[in-house]
Amino acid sequence: MQDPQVTLVEPDRVLKTACSAGSNRLALRSYKSRLDGTGSRAPGGKQQHTHAGSRALLQHDAASVPGQTVPTGVARSGGPVQGTFTAAIAVLDSGVGPHQDLNILSGYSCISNDGNTDDDSLEGHGTHVSGSAAAMDNDFGVIGIAPGAPIVPVKVADRQGSASISSVLCGIEWVLQNKAAAVINLSLDGAATSADKVPCDGTDATSALHQAICGAINQGVIVTASAGNDANLTALHIPAVFPEVMSAGSLTDYNGKAGGGAHAITCG
Repeated sequence: MQDPQVTLVEPDRVLKTACSAGSNRLALRSYKSRLDGTGSRAPGGKQQHTHAGSRALLQHDAASVPGQTVPTGVARSGGPVQGTFTAAIAVLDSGVGPHQDLNILSGYSCISNDGNTDDDSLEGHGTHVSGSAAAMDNDFGVIGIAPGAPIVPVKVADRQGSASISSVLCGIEWVLQNKAAAVINLSLDGAATSADKVPCDGTDATSALHQAICGAINQGVIVTASAGNDANLTALHIPAVFPEVMSAGSLTDYNGKAGGGAHAITCG
């Protein structure tokens, strides 16, 4: 007999942060230096970074403003946007910071079930994502699309960048229950199934993650997601496949133009 309190039962699948185990390691190692703005200018307008005694040329052109850097992805997205930003962005990821270039509010960890949301992941993915969104407009580091917007860190991924669906559901529920943010960002990626593509109209059972995202949107929260970094169709990825989600992808380039040719992917 079916329990009337159970809507559906499904495997607890695992999502990965957009750059995690198996992704290009050059891009991973560049996260901290891109947020800190510690790279030096290299020939051709590109940016050069040093890590652990090795030097690598990042395949992106980075515009400069006095004392800081505008990452290529921010510039291509129309940023940085001028203004004062008070609406908070909940970053469901590997944790965030601590980092002096970010306006970090209190959050929650669905990994340790407490308020410890520091980013202890191997690549600092959640901190990097937060910097792309909201690094402050000051005299150092980089600048985000919405400079200085409050970041609510919600830790759903472990040190290796793995996030179970149940952890992500925990994070979404925490944000909604606490009315913690106007935007939920999910720079996470997993393989879509047929159930994921069922709309949230109540006629059929869609996936638990899709239902949770629809619940957030019904409460007026904007949900954004990564479409992955492997050039596959958005239809192959969750949560980007959900039509209610605003999805964004990355580019592999070396000269400011789409089309490939770089030695390293750009991770988002």
